[in-house]
Formats: sequence, structure tokens, C-alpha cells
Amino acid sequence: MSGVTKKGAMMVNDHSVKTDTNKDDRRVNTVFVYQMMCILITTYYIKAIYLDSTLCQTSELKWKASNRTNAIKPSLYQTHAERHELANNTQAKEVTSAAVRSLSLDFYIAGFAKCGTTTLVRTFEKHPETSIKGENCSFASPKKSGGSGITEELMKLDPSPAVKRGIKCPSSIKNQAAIKRIKNHSPETHILIGFRHPIHFFQSFYNYRVNENHNKNLNQTIPLAETLVGNKIWNGVSTEAARFEILLMQLGKTDSTVTDLDQMAKRTHAPVATSRFRIFLYSLEQLGDSDDSRAKDFRYEMQNFMGLKTSIPPFGQNNINHAVGKKAHPETLDICKAKYRGLRSKLIAQGLKTRKWIRNQFIVSEDVTVGGKEYFLELMDAWGIDPCEEKKNLSKE
Repeated sequence: MSGVTKKGAMMVNDHSVKTDTNKDDRRVNTVFVYQMMCILITTYYIKAIYLDSTLCQTSELKWKASNRTNAIKPSLYQTHAERHELANNTQAKEVTSAAVRSLSLDFYIAGFAKCGTTTLVRTFEKHPETSIKGENCSFASPKKSGGSGITEELMKLDPSPAVKRGIKCPSSIKNQAAIKRIKNHSPETHILIGFRHPIHFFQSFYNYRVNENHNKNLNQTIPLAETLVGNKIWNGVSTEAARFEILLMQLGKTDSTVTDLDQMAKRTHAPVATSRFRIFLYSLEQLGDSDDSRAKDFRYEMQNFMGLKTSIPPFGQNNINHAVGKKAHPETLDICKAKYRGLRSKLIAQGLKTRKWIRNQFIVSEDVTVGGKEYFLELMDAWGIDPCEEKKNLSKE
């Protein structure tokens, strides 16, 4: 019995030794596996960190190379704050883009040259409900001038929906392409068009070009005023420039007769298809009318035409020609001199035709508003009278 017991005890001891040995072996194996896993994991992360760092550096270099200014960093290189800022900026740009698309050209000071357009601009630059910046004709011929389109010009103005935005470009009234651009962009634009007596118009426009030539040192050969008749044109100056009706025909407010179409064809003009333009006519003298009551009524009519709540203040006097008297240039024109009688007669004959067309065809359109109509027609009646002869007769009395 004791022998059996001893033998059993020895077997138990052997079993215990073997069990302990197996445990040690498993412990060693576990530690080894753990160490190997640590090595593999460490290696993996080192490679991942290296690759991530390399990719970020490469992305940054590409970003810097291709986007020197105002660029957006690649997403791998953005911090959370930068991504948040980008999202906000993107949303703001989308809102801005939508606002830009909704910008309309509310009013357009179209001309004519030397007929108070600068005075209107100065007035509306100060008005709380209008936004306009000087004269800008780049939209009329953007490719030729290197300028921008109408939308780009409007982006420079106050974007508030409570403000009326405008552009001034007197020369564009004779540019059919410019008129079509305005029609396509803002078909219901309100257009302001000013006139003056054809003789005064010619003299003022000619002297303006003379002053420009001297002040800007253009060194142009200045033609004699009496030679600028018909198709002989110098920087826009000609007796033809006083044919206001030819250019007004392009606005699509009248039924063109065969004679009208023939006149336009000779001058490479063509009528714009019927438009929704609203037009306000005035004469230069109305901007400086000494009759306070009549002047106030005139400004009120212009205010209503433009849809303004705030009244338009009295107009100042701008763009005055100071090159007169002793300061006059050798080429400065005094159109009342006897040698210009033929030139004046030509302008008077044209003025009668222009007056007739405006009276009988243009202002009868429901889209045309005449500011201070009674006084306007009175001033236009004088287009059939030579103001120089009238002045001479008055001096004799």
C-alpha cells in the first residue's frame, strides 16, 4: 500500500512538474507573441505616420505651387478650424453669387453728350437712394476697351435692394450693341436722355474735344469746325451728332417708317426690337431753371420716374468750360461769328426735322416721360431759331 502510495505520489509530482513546465512554455510563447505584435504594430504606425507626413507635405507643396494667393488648402492639410471657416466662406460666396445675379441696372444716363449728364451723376452720387460712380463706358465695347460687362460694373456699386444702381455713358446712345446689352441684362431699365439746342450742342461738344486735346497732350490735328458736316466726324463731333432722332430710333419706341429705316441704314444704325425701356426726356436748361416752382415740379417728376422716396435736390452746375476769354485755345469755337453762319443754318435745318420727329412720334409713346413737358416743348420750339441772330437782335434793342 505504501509502495503504491509512493508510486502515486511520484506520478503526481511528475505531473505537477510537467504542468508547471507547460505553463512556463505558454507564458514564454505569450510574451513572445505579444512582443512580436508590439513590434508589428509599432512598425505599422511608423510607416503610417511617415506616409501621412509625406502625403501632407506633397499636398502642401502642390497647393503652394498652384495656388499662390487666395487658395483653399487640400483637405488633408486643413485643421478643423480651417474646414469650418471654408464651409462658412463657401456658403457666403454662394449667397454673394446669388445676390450678384439679381443685381439689376435700374437707371442709365444715356446722353446726349454735353447735355447735363455730369450734373445728373453728381446729384445721384449724393442721393441716399441711388448708387452711381462717374462715367463708365467699358460695358459698351468690353473687348475693345478691355473693360468689363454690366454685371461687373454693378458689383462696384451698393448692393442693397433699397438702392437704385445706375451707369452713365453718353456715347453709348449711338452704340447699338451697348443698347442691346442693356436690354438683355435689365430689360426694364429707366433711361434718362437730355437734349439742348443743336447749335449750342455743336459748339459745346467741339470745344470739349479741343480742351481735351490740349489738356491731355493728344497732339491731334484739330479740324476746322465748319468742315465737320455730314459724314466728316472728329471724335464724335459733327453736324450729324445733332441728329438726335436717328439715335432715338434705336430704342424701339416708335414704328419706323421707310424714311426712318433709310436714314438709319445710311448711318449703320438699326432699331432695337420693341423694348420695355422707360425713358425720361429733359432739356439742359431745365436743370438750371431759375423758375423755382417750375424747377421743383420738374425734379418731382424725375423723382417719380425713378421710383425714389427722397426728393431730388436742386441741381448744381458741373463740367464748366473754363477755357474761354483769355484762357481760350486758338481753336476754341465761337459759333456766333459771321463765318459760321452756314454751319448754323445747317444745324437749324436739321433741328426742325429732329423737333418734328420727337414731337409727333417719340413722345407719344406711353413709355416716354417728358419732364416739365410744357417748358420742354417751349425750349424745343427754339431749335428752329438761330440763337446768335436772336441775341444780335436783342442787343440792337
